[in-house]
Amino acid sequence: VTDATRQKILKLLRTAFNFAVKLDLLERNVFNKIELPKYKEKLRRAATIEEYHRMINYCNNDENRFLLIAIELSVSCSCRLGEVTGLTWENVHLDGSTPFIEIKQSLARESRDAIKSSNITEIYFAFPTEKGSRTQLVLKQPKTEASVRRIYLPSQVAKVLRTWKREQSHYKELLDREYHDYHLVVSQQNGDPVDSTLIDKRMKKMCKALEIDNISFHCFRHTSASLKLK
Repeated sequence: VTDATRQKILKLLRTAFNFAVKLDLLERNVFNKIELPKYKEKLRRAATIEEYHRMINYCNNDENRFLLIAIELSVSCSCRLGEVTGLTWENVHLDGSTPFIEIKQSLARESRDAIKSSNITEIYFAFPTEKGSRTQLVLKQPKTEASVRRIYLPSQVAKVLRTWKREQSHYKELLDREYHDYHLVVSQQNGDPVDSTLIDKRMKKMCKALEIDNISFHCFRHTSASLKLK
């Protein structure tokens, strides 16, 4: 167990036991006497402009097209991963002189027990899952009210999305009933959602192939900031 995990566990225990003291269930909180383990948070670096272009070129194929779309949206719009993978076509507006997207929901994996007991924020849609699975992918409210926003698209990204929408239509015709049409912008070839685990696996595979130090998807938001400063 890492020091970071130990710190999170201790903070959780402190909070729980403080609440127990408040309810007079305990006389004192023994965890207040324990010193939090110190750790240095790893610095996240942004992908350089050159690395970003190499990644886009690497993803320009059928197998990795969903990763290309996800990266383009994250870099151009400074979106979180769940916001990108939860984006649906009804919230993408490509007509007119100023194309834009609307962030209104987020894709996340939640415990099925939490979903049933309504212990999480409002859920718009729950995707089918395997029998016996303890978790389920859902479309739900974004993190905060401020996360609901309109973002205008660069013309190049709008062009990429138009092309991708045509490709998705091709997959729909090709797969027919085997295509799962959830109207997701970032989807697998059969229309299924793309969760964070799949993104992480493809990111690691890409970084290894391009001999780039492992970069997490979150770092593309930093790359976005760097591009906008230039």
